[in-house]
Amino acid sequence: MKALACSLLLVLPVFADGIPVDRETGELTAEHVMVTLDANQREEIVVLGSLTLRPEQWSRLRKQWPSVPKRVATVLPKDWNDCTCGVEGGSYAIQCSEDRVALLKFFYEDAEDDGLVDACESGESVGLTMDARGQFYFGGKLIRYPVLLAALERMKPRGEGHDASIAIDLPLGATKDTVALRGRVAAVSAKAEAAGWDLWIY
Repeated sequence: MKALACSLLLVLPVFADGIPVDRETGELTAEHVMVTLDANQREEIVVLGSLTLRPEQWSRLRKQWPSVPKRVATVLPKDWNDCTCGVEGGSYAIQCSEDRVALLKFFYEDAEDDGLVDACESGESVGLTMDARGQFYFGGKLIRYPVLLAALERMKPRGEGHDASIAIDLPLGATKDTVALRGRVAAVSAKAEAAGWDLWIY
């Protein structure tokens, strides 16, 4: 992972500073929440460099930051001494000790739509997933239903040089007529139809 970031520095200008850690004290300088790791999570960081939150951790964190993902794609060590310009997805967590990782507030407090509005406005195809309760996820992050609907209102209409679509992946065993999902799938379908976008349901 360190080698990747170093190689990126050779060809890219520096767009991001290093991690928010005081080099003298080793203390984090940004607001954060500390997550205690179990053995599986520690192994995931070593093997894959990522962190998948346990269900209770994810549930607790989403009460503060609805857009926090189930899986943080990049975990950097506290002694990381390079820029963060090559980090996958632009966000990361910081491993502070063998069994503790810090999630940084500034990644999750503001951009609740997490790029969904930009995708809709630009006419990109949009991929959503739903869970059994009818909640939507975009890019692995929870998108609250009102936020989703507001983003879909801004879909670039067909006929302006694009052929966009919305794809919804349903949970195992569900269909678009499943009671818990039906109303929300229909609402998304209506907005896609109004903008002339294709809708695919899987």
